Amino acid sequence: MERRKTKIKDVFSNFVYLCSCLYIKSPIYTLVMNKIIQNAMKTVDGTIITSGSVHDYVEYEGHSVDGGGDYFRYGYPSGCKDKIELLFLNENDSLEMKKKKLIWGTRGKDGKQPLKWVKLIECETDHLKAILKQVTPHQPHTEVIQSILEDRSIQMRVKKIKKLKDAI
Repeated sequence: MERRKTKIKDVFSNFVYLCSCLYIKSPIYTLVMNKIIQNAMKTVDGTIITSGSVHDYVEYEGHSVDGGGDYFRYGYPSGCKDKIELLFLNENDSLEMKKKKLIWGTRGKDGKQPLKWVKLIECETDHLKAILKQVTPHQPHTEVIQSILEDRSIQMRVKKIKKLKDAI
């Protein structure tokens, strides 16, 4: 009887130690503690699927996303790990990371197409300006879109300067 108590105590101690390691050192814990702003995946064929709320399980051709803003859960066919892109973001991610991963749902220019998720960085400049008119200032999209547009403006200026130098 005494021997069994020791084993349970040891198991419990190991469990507590393991949990403390996960909670103190694990990047997963950091992700859970920060507010999730996007939970999505780009599949092998380039389709983006996203989970918008807790238990919002979304599946597409063997790929799946679940958890919304509460937790991350992903699934994909075996052998596809290197061919997919996880697009999860939390509030403490850098602006550069958000620029690379933040997505937007679009129904095309006429608004009659089926909903399709696209990365903001891949949207045309006019589309980004139209999105800015729709989003509220506190949404993460606002800061990211403004930064993308600023980068594009700088790139345009650099191209103009190069053309002027080449003309001289």
